[in-house]
Amino acid sequence: CQPRRQVAKERSCIARHAAVLEASGVRGTHDELRTLFKIEELKIDQGRKVAVVGANGCGKSTLLSVLAGKNSPKEGEVVLRSGAHVTVVEQSPKFDSKKTVQDTIFEKANSPQAQAARDFRVATALGDEEKLSKALEKMDAMPEAWTWDEQVTRVAEELGLGPLLDRQVGSLSGGEERRVALAAALVDLPSTDLLILDEPTNHLSAEGCEFLQETLTSARDVSLILVSHDRYFLDRVCDEIFEIDGNGETFSHPGSWELFLKRRAERYQARASEVQDAKVQLRRAEAWARRGASGRGTKNRAQMNAVDDLRQRAQKVVAANDGNPDLEDKMLQ
Repeated sequence: CQPRRQVAKERSCIARHAAVLEASGVRGTHDELRTLFKIEELKIDQGRKVAVVGANGCGKSTLLSVLAGKNSPKEGEVVLRSGAHVTVVEQSPKFDSKKTVQDTIFEKANSPQAQAARDFRVATALGDEEKLSKALEKMDAMPEAWTWDEQVTRVAEELGLGPLLDRQVGSLSGGEERRVALAAALVDLPSTDLLILDEPTNHLSAEGCEFLQETLTSARDVSLILVSHDRYFLDRVCDEIFEIDGNGETFSHPGSWELFLKRRAERYQARASEVQDAKVQLRRAEAWARRGASGRGTKNRAQMNAVDDLRQRAQKVVAANDGNPDLEDKMLQ
């Protein structure tokens, strides 16, 4: 079965909480060799806000890239709801370096209001009366379009970009470019079905983080997939934790961060008990085999084969537990 990303078939009516994105049988790799994660099933419902967590190098950014359709999974499929608009804010966004910050944010928006405002801008600059008349009709049909410039300015100022609005993007630092990409995504939030953010709080002030938190939590119908090392931010914004553990296994934890920690600790404890039981059984079996392995008969060979099988099972259990972080701070490095 070839990995694929497809758009779901048109539905005559989409429920308010229908899934925006579904992933099944997905395996992500590093250099197409080492498996980073395996997902049996992941379903992002409308309005669901999911934090992806795991230790450094576990594949969080790779997962975002696969879910965004920028990279294909090694196996499995990612299905996006027909007509769903996805906005992705990457750690290294690419812009036209000659455009100003204000124009970049303005032009990235996909909503009808933004398009109407852009058409009005162009018609005004050209002095084309026919185009201007059509643009005015669109603007009047959508009152929000008349305040689009104000909305762009307000979001930019909240993210600390106010003094930079007339600067060319090419003159900005990497962190400032990240904030431009984030501002463009937030301005376009009303027309977004799924927002994918990779470390959005980096390069933000405390006030900027607060604004981002309030904006995301108030966007109740927008689904969110978020990677962040800011535990307090994701706890306030997200209602589900999607964990990638050290061995590539994935676990979904609906609820708060504290509930996630509790469930994860219970899972680790169960694994530790399994490891301990396997070691005890192995020691007993080996001692029993040494006492009874004086001959080379069929019975003795069967005994040693049984010990070898048990040893291999115990080693697998131990290995399966070795890759898991023991402390909360390792999840947020």
